[in-house]
Formats: sequence, structure tokens, C-alpha cells
Amino acid sequence: MTDPRLEQLRQTLTAQGIALDASASDTLMPRREQLLSDAQALLAPAPEEVDPDYALRGPLGLGGMAVVWLAQQQPLARDVAIKCQRNPDDAEASLLLLREAMITGQLEHPNIVPVHALIGVRNSPAVVMKRLAGDTWDVLIARGELSLERHLEIFAQVLNAVAFAHSRGVFHRDIKPGNVMVGEFGEVTLLDWGVATRVDDPPSDAIVGTPRYLAPEMAESRVDARTDVFLLGATLHEVLTGEPRHRGESPLEVLYAAMHVDPYAYESVPEELAAIANRACARAPSERFQSVNELREAVAAFREHRAAWTLSEAAEAQLALLRVAVDDRSVRNAEVQQRFVQARFGFETALRQWPESPEALAGLARCLAVMIDYELNCRRPEAAAALLGALPAPDVERLARVKTLEEELGREQARLSAMERDRDPRVGAPDRTRAYRMVAIATLVLTTGLALQRVLSSDLSPPSTGRLALVGAFVLLIMSAIIAWWRRRGSWNFINRRIAEIALSTVAVSFASRLAGYLLGAHSEHVQVTDALILGLGGTAMSAYHRAGPWLAGVSFSVALVGCLWPAAVDELFILLSVFLPLLFLVLRRVERVPG
Repeated sequence: MTDPRLEQLRQTLTAQGIALDASASDTLMPRREQLLSDAQALLAPAPEEVDPDYALRGPLGLGGMAVVWLAQQQPLARDVAIKCQRNPDDAEASLLLLREAMITGQLEHPNIVPVHALIGVRNSPAVVMKRLAGDTWDVLIARGELSLERHLEIFAQVLNAVAFAHSRGVFHRDIKPGNVMVGEFGEVTLLDWGVATRVDDPPSDAIVGTPRYLAPEMAESRVDARTDVFLLGATLHEVLTGEPRHRGESPLEVLYAAMHVDPYAYESVPEELAAIANRACARAPSERFQSVNELREAVAAFREHRAAWTLSEAAEAQLALLRVAVDDRSVRNAEVQQRFVQARFGFETALRQWPESPEALAGLARCLAVMIDYELNCRRPEAAAALLGALPAPDVERLARVKTLEEELGREQARLSAMERDRDPRVGAPDRTRAYRMVAIATLVLTTGLALQRVLSSDLSPPSTGRLALVGAFVLLIMSAIIAWWRRRGSWNFINRRIAEIALSTVAVSFASRLAGYLLGAHSEHVQVTDALILGLGGTAMSAYHRAGPWLAGVSFSVALVGCLWPAAVDELFILLSVFLPLLFLVLRRVERVPG
């Protein structure tokens, strides 16, 4: 990794006192001297021991600078949690603890831990909070016991907490499953507001948060509401995959991965939910949900669609059984029909729940297509035609098969139909036009580059035959690559094949001519005149299949004629030929228009 931002990240982490081999799953903290001075106003002499209203019972958890104790608030006879410093004499740690208490105490929400009071413990401040019981969300994810719907219920409550905090001008900056507590009665609490920041806080150059979940801009010490949106998306990603959003061995590697995050290819995840997760985790903040409320609405919409997705899943299982029955010739028609009815009913029920469900629409189309093929194989065109009418979108190919069966066309008629399609210029027209554009752009770029190279090098003499042969080989390689791409697109018929064959043959013969000229020591002007004749012949052959052929033939033959009469000008004319035709094609936007 040679990106200069990598060195900048290394320097920032070092300046914060963070070891480069530290755990990427731990929260990165700002330098203590960057804490807001307003927390100092809350420092006051504390009693030597715990407030007499509280009786410590034992530790609940241990952090880098704080320990959380289980205590009983004696006047109310209730259990509470008291967070206090590990080192009572650390005044700067007191600032951090008090700042967290100030922020959390201002956020009174059912999904944010309540702060009851500030007390003194061993001459240092301590925070009295509600005692929480349960497991953190990352533990539940690792167990794999909860359904997706239950995880989304938890996520919805986390969204509520963050949306509320944003309404109060507070950004959490460390949202992750490990900071979400899930109680045994379904209560969800977003924890650890220790690195939270407010809208009006002064800017900081520290990297704050947990590297494996960080938004890209956090590596550059920038934060706004969309930063928490990314953290929420990274949390959703872990729910869907069981893995953190960013991978790497050290904080530096993980931060670098965060800055270059790309969309994730989810497997076995509903398409709509996968799109939500990827949009929330978009690299650019402008491409994300612009607020937590937008993300919350998207998740709520998906949950409404979830019932339709569940029905589609069940219908997919029935469709799999239908495919088996259709392929097994020993299965009776009644059983095939029964399995088809069950699968179709499932998809149609899902569409009643959510008419735009992509899974149900696609599944219903596949289900009907399987049954249409079955009816056609059983030579029942009326049943196949009825099913065709129920398709969400027209199926031209199967409709053609039904008509062929209804009209009882023989083998010769089927062959004629295939021949007509093979010679239909409409087949693959968009891909053919894209291929033309690729050739035009490649030719224009190559010619312009070679011309500029000659001008900049002040070598305006005609190119050598060796250079012409090398350029010809490069053009042949580019043409071969474009035709290979075109061929893989699948829209391939007689016309497309013939155009490709003429183009590739013309370029191949041109290269062979240039190579022969080089080996025989011919003059470059003679080679270029021959090249123009070859291109003219290619354009003539192309004229029967595309209207660009006459243009290519006319201009090429003209260049060849002028080159024969005035050899010294053939190089400039050849360059004009290589620039004029591609430019004409691109400027005029020559898109094929085939009459319907």
C-alpha cells in the first residue's frame, strides 16, 4: 500500500498513543487534552468513600480507565450500576467520565441507559446508572440463535436511540453490536457514549471509534449525522454476515480498508435489505441515507415487506419440488399440477402482501415459465397460452413456441423461423452499437496518442514499417478483445457474426500486410496505401450489413488513390482517416434505428 493517506493514518494513530499492533476491535479514544473544558466545572471534592446511600456489591465490568460496580441504592432498595475510575487520582480520566455522564444524562430515552446521579467514590466522581442485565448484541449474533426478524427488531430500537440523540445534537461515533445490550425481556439499550460528540464541539484531529466499523471520513477526523448512519450500516452488516464490515490484522490495515470500502456482495440476503446495508455503508456520505430517520424508514418498509419475502421463500421450496416433478417423466400429471398450484399460490399471496416484491415477481415468472415449458412438452398449447397471459411480463420466446405448436408447424417452418431471427438486424442492436463505440473510441485514442507523441517528440517523419506493424498488432488485439466482449453478451446472430468476421478479418489482413512490409523492407508509404485499400475492401464487404460500410469504403479508397498520386501525404491522410470516421460516429451519435 503506497497511498500517502496510509502514512497520515500511521502518524495520527501514533500521535494518539495507539499501538499499531493494537486490537482493531477496541474503541480508539481521543487524546485527553482534547476533552472539552466544560467538564472541568463539574469536578468537586468527593467523599473518601462511596455515598452512604449506595452499597457496593461487586464488579460488573472492567474497562481501560473505568470499572463498573453493582451496588444497591439503599433508600429505594434497588440495584444500580456505578461507573467509577480505576485510578482515583487521574484528573483527566475524571474529565472523560464526567463528559460521558453529561452527554448520556441529557439523552433521556427508553433505548439509552438512564443516568441517575453523580456521586463521589474515593475522591473521584462516579456515575450512577440503571443496572442492565442481558447479553451484548455481538454475543447474540455469534450464537446465531435469533431470527432475522428479531435482529431487525433490535436494530429498529437502536435506530430510535440514535435518531433521538441526533435530535439533541449528539453523535455517538462508536455504534457497534458490542455496545448494544439486549435484556432477557426484549429491552434494547445503546451503551458507551464515552466518545460521543456534540454538534457544537470544537473540531478534533483524533481518530475516534472502533476501526472495524469506522466510516471512511472518521479516518480523517470528520463526523456528522451520516457518520452514525455508516456505523449503523456496519452494524447491520455484522447482523447479516456475522463478520465486521472492515477486515485487517491491525488498526492501520483496518482503517485503510475503511477508507476504501466498496459495496458488499451479500449472499442469501433479501435484495432490498442488502441494498439498504450497502447504501448505509456507501463510501461517500452524500450517497448514504442522509439521516437516521431515512434509514429507519427504509428498514421499516423492508420489515413490512418481510412477510412477502417469507412467503416467497416457502413458494421457492415448492417451485424446487415442481422442477423435480417436471424433470421426472414417471411423475403423473396430477401431481405436477398440484405442486404448480401450491407454488403459484405462494407467490401470488406474497404479491398481495407487497405488489412490488421483486422476489415474488421473479419467482412467479419462473414458476409460470416452468409450467409453460411443461405444457409445451406435453403438447398442450391452450394451457401454455393461458399461463403466458398470467406472466408479469411478456415472454416472446415462449409465446413463439406456443404459436408454433398451435399452428402445427413442421421442422422446416421451425428452421425458417430460426433463420429469420438469425438474420434479424434488431437482435443485439444495442450491444452492437456499444461495440462500434468501443472501436471508435479506441481508434480515436490510439491515433490521437500516436499523433501527439510524434508532435511532442518533434519527429514528423513518416513512421517506420516496424512501428506500423506494432500498431497493427495492437489494433488487432483491441479488436479481438472488443469482439470477444461482444460475443459474450449473448446477442449473437448471423448479421452480428458476419460484421464481426469482416471487422476482425480486415484488421488481421492489415496487420499481416504491415508485417510483410516490415519483413520485406517496403516503404512505409506503400504499406499505408495498401492498408487503405484493405480498409476500403473491408468497408465494401461491410456495406451489405451496416450503413457505415460505404463511408469506410469511400474514405479509405480516396486515401489510397491520393496516396498513389502523392505518397508523401499518405501518412497525414491516414491519420485523418483514423480520426475523422470515429469522430463522425461519436459526434453524430450514430445509433442504429431499425424499422419495427
